[in-house]
Amino acid sequence: MKQFCYLNNSLIYVECNDEGDVYDYDDISNAFAKCLKDLKQSYNLSGNLLATLLDIPQQTLNLYENNKRTPNFITAMKISSAFGLNIETMIIYGLDLIDIDLKQISHFPKLDGYC
Repeated sequence: MKQFCYLNNSLIYVECNDEGDVYDYDDISNAFAKCLKDLKQSYNLSGNLLATLLDIPQQTLNLYENNKRTPNFITAMKISSAFGLNIETMIIYGLDLIDIDLKQISHFPKLDGYC
């Protein structure tokens, strides 16, 4: 089971498996950015066109794509909806793209009870 939840006021992603893997805010932000960039390239969209469709400045879109800024929830919904997806799907897809090996991350405790 996969789910998003809050821990200490930070959004985290929990993949419930035997290891109790946890993705932190930076992982989620990076995954969303990676997915956005990949979708934009897959659909052969220019930054200008996508920014116009989303009604955001092209520079802001660029910051999102390069993970220099994270969109707020409403903007993330607009972006994911533009591709016919939801936010969770974009993040899961992005996590697959960056292929994070969580077994190497030791700064998060196991989240017993979340799965």
